[in-house]
Order: sequence, then structure tokens, then C-alpha cells
Amino acid sequence: MPYIRTIADLFAKSPFKPLHEHTLKVKECVDGLKPMVDAYLKGNFRDAEKLADAVIKLEADADQIKVNIRQNLPHGVFMPIERSDLLVFLHEQDEIADHAEDVALLLQLRKTKVPEELKVNLIKFVDTVIGAVDKLEVASSEFKDLIETSFGKKELDNAWKLLEEVNRKEGEADQLKVALMRRLFKIEDRFDPVTLFYMMELINRTDGIANHAEDAAGTLRTMLARK
Repeated sequence: MPYIRTIADLFAKSPFKPLHEHTLKVKECVDGLKPMVDAYLKGNFRDAEKLADAVIKLEADADQIKVNIRQNLPHGVFMPIERSDLLVFLHEQDEIADHAEDVALLLQLRKTKVPEELKVNLIKFVDTVIGAVDKLEVASSEFKDLIETSFGKKELDNAWKLLEEVNRKEGEADQLKVALMRRLFKIEDRFDPVTLFYMMELINRTDGIANHAEDAAGTLRTMLARK
């Protein structure tokens, strides 16, 4: 049987399973930010660069899964969820991995000594952003199970709660971003313009991960609402 037909059968039986495989790879990519940022803040730039390479490799792996899904997503095959919804969800997850790669590339470009008064806030901010993606993976796994079985009220209620958790984490990340930016601007006179821009870009790219996790959760919410 041709490979493309096998993929079509897989989507017909479990349309969310390949997408959840992509979710897991994206999560792995984002999880790699934690040790990378920790090493960078400690001034271990060589270790940070190696860890950034690993994040970039994981993003490439996620890209390959994305390409396989797009190329093999069947037309004209009945599926319990909309094809367009699947593609939107895939796009949002792709944006999560892309932003994680951007953060990794930024940390490879410049060896910047981060002031002590920013480190605690930055670590908490990164942890919260990663937490949003963690919650998305749990929601994605729950949704995959629902697709493969049935949409009972108890299971649906649990899925809604999980999606709200993603939104809550994204909201926390936004608040931490604002607090971090305020601290940054309080000591902006200690930075040259390039360093200040660099720090702002690093924060914004990291925040984009949580934003797209929320958008991906919104797509799951749309899928649930159609049921």
C-alpha cells in the first residue's frame, strides 16, 4: 500500500494523532530553552551555544513533521474535525517552535552580561512561557483521546478546563513581561542602544511562544465548539 494512502488512513481513523506528534516535538524544542537560558545568565556562553544548537535541531525536526503532515493530509476523506482547523493548529504550533528557535539564535549572536536585578524575573518569565506550552501539550493529548473515543460531557468539561489553563499561563507570562520591561527601563541608562534593543527583542520573542500557545489553544477551542 502506498505511503500516502497509509497516512490518509491514519488521518481518517485518528486525525489528531500526527498533530499531537508535532505537539510533542514542539514541546521538546521549547523545553530546551530552560537549560540554555540558565547557562547564558550564568555567563556560560559556550554551553549556552551548544544548548541553542540542540533547540535549533529540534525546531528542524518539528518542521519536518509539519511538512509531512501538510503533504499527506488527505482531501476528500471524512474526518471528525475540519481540515482547515487542523492546518491552523499546525501553523500556530509551528510559530511556537519558530519563536523558540529565534530565542536560541539570539543567544548565539551576542554575549551579553545580564544584570543581576533582571535575572530572577527573566527566569520566572521563561518558566511561565514554558508552562504555557506544557499545558497546551496536555490539552492536545486530551483532545486526541476525545477524537479517538467520544465527546462525553465529563471529558469535554475537562478539555475546556485544560484550555483555560493555557490562557491563564499566557496571561501570567504577559504580566511578567510587563514587570520585566519595567525593570529593564529603570536601568536602561546602563545599556548602550544595541544592548537595550537586544534585551527587548529577546523578551518579545520569548513572549511570542506563549502568545502562539494561546492561539493554538484557541483553535482547539474552536474544534470543541463545533462538536
